[in-house]
Amino acid sequence: MSFEQHIDQITSDRHLHGRFLQHLSALEKSGHQKLLRLKHRYAMSDENFLSHLADEARHAAHLKKLSQTLIEAREQIGLATKNYLTKLEVFILRELRRRNLESNENCYVVLTYVIEQRAQKFYPTYENILAQKQSNLSVGKIIEDESEHLAMMESKMSSMHLPTSILTDAACFEEDLFRQFLAQF
Repeated sequence: MSFEQHIDQITSDRHLHGRFLQHLSALEKSGHQKLLRLKHRYAMSDENFLSHLADEARHAAHLKKLSQTLIEAREQIGLATKNYLTKLEVFILRELRRRNLESNENCYVVLTYVIEQRAQKFYPTYENILAQKQSNLSVGKIIEDESEHLAMMESKMSSMHLPTSILTDAACFEEDLFRQFLAQF
């Protein structure tokens, strides 16, 4: 089953769709928490970083609100969701360490870049499926924000000169994580 077919199937079942949105909210919340830890641990406070931090919290809240329009009960969040960003972060840190490129900024940029690449593939597809179903749900603002985040990371990466192989390896690893995430539904 293609990615689009899987999302179409998920959005065809009200309860499954609500669970899916709860998991998306949990992923955004996890991203916010990772950014918050970085902010406190490394005193990161530039305007773009703080804006990104606020966006992730807003995305989590928006997706949670959307889920509540579909289902009332709070569902158990699966391990593939809970561990998604942590597994990706650990993978990226290992790859950076192996290449003697380990730094907090490198990890933040690579992790965010890979996640924003996923967001560019996922959220527009999801939004199109919602529109086809004439749903009153929308993630349009999230799409705009994620595009801005990706542009920020591309700008940072252009000055960092990270090897493309690390981005490719991280993207492949993330692809597997995303498949595991979707398999929950």
